[in-house]
Amino acid sequence: MDTTAFPDLWHSIPRELAALMPNLSALPYPAHLIANSIAQHSYQLYQHSLRVSHMAWHMSQTLGLPQYEQQQLWLAALLHDCGKTRLPRSMVVRPALGSPHWEVALYQQHVNEGIAILQAYPSLHSLIPLVAEHHERLDGTGFPRGSKYPTSSAQIIALANALDHLRAQPNSLDNTLQGLIDQTIGQDWDSTVAATALSAWRQANLAEAG
Repeated sequence: MDTTAFPDLWHSIPRELAALMPNLSALPYPAHLIANSIAQHSYQLYQHSLRVSHMAWHMSQTLGLPQYEQQQLWLAALLHDCGKTRLPRSMVVRPALGSPHWEVALYQQHVNEGIAILQAYPSLHSLIPLVAEHHERLDGTGFPRGSKYPTSSAQIIALANALDHLRAQPNSLDNTLQGLIDQTIGQDWDSTVAATALSAWRQANLAEAG
């Protein structure tokens, strides 16, 4: 990985990060601080962040994105849920269907909190659009803005995030994944990004990663 792409100081990467991102020997110092705060807030959330970043990186490779875009995507995926560190630990998991409106609204606030965290570090400002859109959907049903135009990179993180939540469904993961993608192409996801997600999942055996 080309560390000259990031002008700030770099710190050694924790072993679990190095294992998930080949050829990566250092992490931007602000990203190191944020990742550490995620781990301190909730190790469950930290492990989720590792898996999402790993999946997003494989998808970016399958799509043939330039190396710098792969780097940015991986970092944004790693930090996508950093805003949850400003919410109660009970908000690490998305509220179930039928939860009170206030609880859903509080959970959705983690996106704006994540933007605020990244805004404090100028060297990470390029990640803000990706973090800001990781819950947006093509049909406008996402949050926090209800945008119908999430970038492909933001969709990659959103799909990686959704795929990781499917890991809790044993035995039928592949069928569930295929069904998710078939039902939501053109509604939630771009067809090329969705097909790439499925390919990357199968080829890299990511269901067993992390």
